[in-house]
Amino acid sequence: LFVWKNSEGQTCYSLFWGEKDAFEQSKIYDAQSVMTDLAAVRQNLAAYRADGTHLTIVQMSIDDFSKTEMAALSDQLTDSLPANHSSSIGAYGDVAESGLNDFVTVGDDGIHFAVDGAKRLLTADEVRQVNLAFTNYLPLLDGDDGHKAALVSRDKVFYSNPVCHFLLSHYERPQEIALNDFIDYYFGFQTLDERNSDDQREFSMLQKMTDFPITGTIADSPVPIKRVSRAEVDGDFKTFLSISLDEVTNRQGTYYLADYDAFYNCTSDAAVMPFKCQSGEVDGDIIRLYSEKDVLTLKRVNGRYCIISHLEKQ
Repeated sequence: LFVWKNSEGQTCYSLFWGEKDAFEQSKIYDAQSVMTDLAAVRQNLAAYRADGTHLTIVQMSIDDFSKTEMAALSDQLTDSLPANHSSSIGAYGDVAESGLNDFVTVGDDGIHFAVDGAKRLLTADEVRQVNLAFTNYLPLLDGDDGHKAALVSRDKVFYSNPVCHFLLSHYERPQEIALNDFIDYYFGFQTLDERNSDDQREFSMLQKMTDFPITGTIADSPVPIKRVSRAEVDGDFKTFLSISLDEVTNRQGTYYLADYDAFYNCTSDAAVMPFKCQSGEVDGDIIRLYSEKDVLTLKRVNGRYCIISHLEKQ
């Protein structure tokens, strides 16, 4: 579904079903395709009842709609989608460059696969789409939090793919993930500032903790001291692992201050690697993805897929 605002400020929609060449602007703006009534869009979606449908909502210009407005549009269309649906939001330039990802999407709302559960191997095109979705950086869209920003390339700002943070350690159960590895390279952080008296007090509390490695002052530290919100991490764990942070048992090496409800890391940078899928399989509610060295297993939970293990190949 392509959306934009015309010269009169009216919201316009063009809906296409699985057409790989739908990114041709002549087709998108064709008068016979354009709708201006959201109810008509909902009727068209309701008429297509294939189980497992994935809807990609593409904004033609990021200046037309905020991230909140796009999310609200997605919510309004949810009831019109068939069973076991999934949806994602993208900008025209980014989505058109990689092609329509109608098999798998990754976003702040989790991981979504368009599958019916029948046991089978992934096709070569589906493996390609997994690698697009599980890349290590995603474009920062209008309205995203600035603290997620990681790098700038070709005048676009990118942030780390949230799913990749869960691939920094191996675990048989999500509760066994190495929390320290996750925190050390998490992008949602704030850096303590020597000029801020509150940050200085916070830093002093950290230095009273056993094994905290930084001495002296914040300014003396050879690496930045980063604060990571426990609530934000808990939200990611619920979205991508379907567990709460309180259920994690492997907490060795983490630094946490209850007064600030935050974790801390002392890493000089933050980096995540993509998952380079070579093959995969669907087995009911389970999807297994295989890279050269690892096996990533996901399970359908409440309409999305959550990671249940990340193991080295035997």
